[in-house]
Amino acid sequence: MTDTDPHENVTPASLDEGVSLLEKLGLTQYAARTFLALHQLGSGTAREVSEASSVPRTKVYDVMEELQQLGLVEVRYTSPRQYAPVSKEATKRRFQREYEQSITRLSTILSELPSFSRDEKIDALSILNGEDAVLDRTTQLIQSADKDIVYVSVSGSLPDLVPNHLQAAAERGVDVFLGGLGDESREQVTSTLSCVVLNSSPGIWDESEIDSILVVDHTTVLVTVPNETDLTKKSGMWGRGKGNMLVATFEPVVRSWLESESGRW
Repeated sequence: MTDTDPHENVTPASLDEGVSLLEKLGLTQYAARTFLALHQLGSGTAREVSEASSVPRTKVYDVMEELQQLGLVEVRYTSPRQYAPVSKEATKRRFQREYEQSITRLSTILSELPSFSRDEKIDALSILNGEDAVLDRTTQLIQSADKDIVYVSVSGSLPDLVPNHLQAAAERGVDVFLGGLGDESREQVTSTLSCVVLNSSPGIWDESEIDSILVVDHTTVLVTVPNETDLTKKSGMWGRGKGNMLVATFEPVVRSWLESESGRW
């Protein structure tokens, strides 16, 4: 039976990713590399850490002082001096606490900022990148509806939170129409939403890359496109006004489909 290196499965790529993540959390590159090297070593002298991390030995002492002040490293006053990282659990708690405090403070600052309303150009076409940005704009447009909302799910499902906002719109008197839902989603919304659920969708987009189409008050359109491997890269585009290219392209098709399916609009 041979001894195995507990770190043999740690690849350079995963170490590089670890350095990148720690940099995003506020560490310098030298500090991130040193901290990961310490976790691999368990503990070590400045020379050992320098060799393991490729951080110049002359820089290791300053980096260790930085990490000690951050509460991430213990200093053992032996000869030569030894350094040891705090536990993985303590590391996670430390960064999680700082992250939560930063988010709380940012929320307070944002709530205190004065808000100024600006008219959006009706001919502008806006591009959205990332699932959060797409969902945020989707809910904003649903909340802005005065008369009617048509949500066509080419993919057959509804994103999280969208049903709640659609129900809120229906409760304030907005007509809500849903199309293209799969059996499971259709059963869910039929039992929970006050809306008209249509069994079909405009077939023109069935073979396209489009994920969903939202039309609000005849004048605003949002089209989303999924990324099957990375939802954070989900994208969309939206526009407002009869003269907007997106509205001029999608609204007539959706209107024609809705009229043929429901006799309304």
